Amino acid sequence: MFDIDVKNSSEEKVLKFFSQQTELESVKCRIIFSCSSEFINTFLLCLLENCPKLRYVQLSCCNIILIKNDSFKKLIESKLDTLYFSFHEIVLDPNISINDISPLNRSLRKLHIDFQMSEKVQLTFLNTFCNLQFLELYHVTDVVLQSIWKNQINLISLKILDCDDVSCYGFTGNSKESNSYSISRLQQLEYLEIQSYTFRNEDVDKIYSNFIFPKLRYIKIDFPTGSSELYKPIFDIIKGFTSLEAISVSCSEFSIFTWIEICENFKYLRFLEILHYGSKPRIL
Repeated sequence: MFDIDVKNSSEEKVLKFFSQQTELESVKCRIIFSCSSEFINTFLLCLLENCPKLRYVQLSCCNIILIKNDSFKKLIESKLDTLYFSFHEIVLDPNISINDISPLNRSLRKLHIDFQMSEKVQLTFLNTFCNLQFLELYHVTDVVLQSIWKNQINLISLKILDCDDVSCYGFTGNSKESNSYSISRLQQLEYLEIQSYTFRNEDVDKIYSNFIFPKLRYIKIDFPTGSSELYKPIFDIIKGFTSLEAISVSCSEFSIFTWIEICENFKYLRFLEILHYGSKPRIL
């Protein structure tokens, strides 16, 4: 990981240097706040145009990045395996249209975006990079979840941070609608992390009943506040993941003994983490 802190007079030097690094395969860069969003886009374009062997890109900055049309097209054409963005906000050029993108990108396997971007931007990424196996998103909506279940059925790892604006429909769809989908389509899933404290009590059972993942090995979930009786159906569902090797749960009401009872069902469990709200982790 290296830092870029440039003033206008040195931006050209930075771009010239990277334009000559034709053998680069991996770039991890933290861009200091003084860099403009225009430079960030230009820097990304420079990498994509001049480093044909590039497979891993990780860029982070406390600023906003505006990805322009030319940069986004280069992203689509690239052979990147991993793309990791951590910006205050990601904005796409308004001239970018998913309808104009052809062919779609099938080489990117890992997409990590851990700051916010609009629903439209998230959908553009999900509809463009259509062969993801590892996905991490922050602050999603029902529409975004439905796009994941529809377009990303090869996912092995899914990490969703902040589902507080999501309803039951986002996870389960509607069986009466032909164009809605359930999370249960992700039959290759091995790692699942979902963070939400605001699921409505009446939705919890229905949401988790769609967690049907025969290959699941790791699960990390946050339970909204509620009684242990309310979540008994969820306990039964988790017990069904007999191949689990690691469990991490955050909850407020459940006894550690409840989880010990649940975990007696797992033959391969190597890691158990129980976090009670307002307390330190308990690791067995």
